[in-house]
Amino acid sequence: MKKNSSLNRMEASLSLGVSVRTVHNLVLRGRLRQLPDGHFQKKELDRYRACQNRNNQGLKAELDLHLKELKAKREEFLFKKLTGELVPVQSVYAVWTPRLAELIKSLWTWPQTLPSLLEGKTRKEMADIFEHEAKLIMDRHNRDGKWTPKETPSV
Repeated sequence: MKKNSSLNRMEASLSLGVSVRTVHNLVLRGRLRQLPDGHFQKKELDRYRACQNRNNQGLKAELDLHLKELKAKREEFLFKKLTGELVPVQSVYAVWTPRLAELIKSLWTWPQTLPSLLEGKTRKEMADIFEHEAKLIMDRHNRDGKWTPKETPSV
């Protein structure tokens, strides 16, 4: 005969608002105690529910704080976007992809032009030729533009 103060697994799951499988897993993990006959005492379900409420309140506070941090970061991002501090990636790609292609094409001409220039030269003369050719490429491809850095890095 079933006691008034105990519930079977289905009733326990309905009482806790979880699935029967979850109740089973809670028992396996030792988070919920079951009577030898497979039933659950109401006070045990109340204990578990109270424990969950305490844990959920702490978790809720933690999640609320995290949400506030994310909202602040989003606002900071939107502000930077509005003030022009952030660069649209697609715009940069549109400007720099052709420029990079031109630079690569110029570098690929070196195997055809440099051998005749370097033939019979000393190391110093070769270094001067390389420096001159590098400056020619930089001058040819150095231009101002919307996404061009204002300062050139020192080499």
